[in-house]
Amino acid sequence: MNMQSVRCGWQIGKGGENDLEGLHDILVCASRRGCGDCVDCSEKALEMVLRASRKPAAPSEKG
Repeated sequence: MNMQSVRCGWQIGKGGENDLEGLHDILVCASRRGCGDCVDCSEKALEMVLRASRKPAAPSEKG
């Protein structure tokens, strides 16, 4: 696959604070892409995943 044709997840709006799937995609991309920003990119995504996983879960509504 031509990695140059793959758009960065940050550029297409993935990787929001609660977008764990998008952050996962960014981590995988960073490990495969090998662009000049892959280390910074993967570190930023990993920090966001860790931050999101440490948040307390929202209380569930019981009806």
